[in-house]
Amino acid sequence: MSTNSLRTRPSRKSARVLVLGTVLGATTGIAGLAVADISGDDPWVPPPGAAEAVGTPDQLSAQRDEAGPGLNANDAVAQTLRNLGDASVISANIFQPTAEEGAIPESGPWLNIRIDSNQGDSIRPVWLGQLVQGAVADEMRTDEATTSDVLDGAQVVDTDESGKSVTIPLGHGAVVGGQEFNSPSDALLTDRVQKVADKFGIKVSSVEVLHPLDSALAATFVVSDGKVDWTITQLTNAIEGSPSDIEGLYVELVSPSGDPLLQASRALRIPGGGLWFADGQDDRFGANHG
Repeated sequence: MSTNSLRTRPSRKSARVLVLGTVLGATTGIAGLAVADISGDDPWVPPPGAAEAVGTPDQLSAQRDEAGPGLNANDAVAQTLRNLGDASVISANIFQPTAEEGAIPESGPWLNIRIDSNQGDSIRPVWLGQLVQGAVADEMRTDEATTSDVLDGAQVVDTDESGKSVTIPLGHGAVVGGQEFNSPSDALLTDRVQKVADKFGIKVSSVEVLHPLDSALAATFVVSDGKVDWTITQLTNAIEGSPSDIEGLYVELVSPSGDPLLQASRALRIPGGGLWFADGQDDRFGANHG
């Protein structure tokens, strides 16, 4: 099984940033985690085999289509960006990467995704890029076995807090193409988030339902100071359902004063995700990072 790797850096707050590889599904949590290299200025190099799907591709949804719509690249991009629902994603286009851009020899086409968030390579813009990559690949797909057979990789181009341009390669993993997620209505998904928050004893600060292809959720929760009796994996699993009926999830935990504590994401069409936590919050929320 190949892993989807990305590089992240810490925010200006004292923190640890980690990256996730292949997501194993809602009931089994998350795996393939690796500590990000945040030192030096060496160019990011994809791990060996990053452009190769090895073994049986994962399926993280309950259903899948054997054949895809086969849209051309321009139509697939236009439809995805039109439906996504996040204005920070401003454009995307197919390109053929060079070795300097992280491609290995004979790499297939990549997707270049431009985001205007001023968050650089933090968790949310990378997650948005992964959502777009997965949706565009599945819209372009005809009978390819995996999404990585359609798009061999992708990169997000964003700006950091200083206004400097940052490029983040997204890679790809071994997941079947044509996954169908149940995608309950926006109202039902919003209600689910509130019910999960009530169960876990936390407060909902915000909820967004995005539609890269089916539905994805972004939710921020306020967590009171002190010990909790649940883990971040239990929280995300409760929101996703089993099997997951959403194609992506971004969760942010903040303190009562608004300080960020932990950010976690999953994108199931690639698959991949990310994890960020302030000092000590990994232990507090049982964040599994190897």
